[in-house]
Amino acid sequence: MPRKYITTTPETRFWRHVNKDGPIPLLHPELGNCYLWIGSLDPPGYGHFWDGVSLTYAHRFAYGPVANGLEVSHLCEVEGCVRRSHLTAITHRANVHYGNGVMAQRARQTHCLRGHPFDATNTIWDTWQGRRHPRRVCRICLATRLLKKKQATS
Repeated sequence: MPRKYITTTPETRFWRHVNKDGPIPLLHPELGNCYLWIGSLDPPGYGHFWDGVSLTYAHRFAYGPVANGLEVSHLCEVEGCVRRSHLTAITHRANVHYGNGVMAQRARQTHCLRGHPFDATNTIWDTWQGRRHPRRVCRICLATRLLKKKQATS
């Protein structure tokens, strides 16, 4: 006897894997509690969901259609959260700068390690050896390093 498959909509299947009593995010408690994905997770903690056509991120499915050039970001900074009000569509650059990763911290810096400002006159963009992401270099610090190197070789 052939197997009978019960067909349900992707939305119904999706919400079966969501815990709506998730924690309140530590960094943004004003958002309220997270809806945690309790289905399949990848090592960084993002949920995966089969939408009937392809394997997709659970938070992208929860958000809905996203315009080209944008990606879904977690305002709560909890990777397993699928609560629609905790998600927003932004550019990749804005998404990287929003978090607390190394790239975001460096992008928020207004001064070099020695306190010189990163402004138009004091900043060089280092693209050494075709660097994929150019980095900022302080002109004053660079000049000081070069002077010390020159004095050491003389």
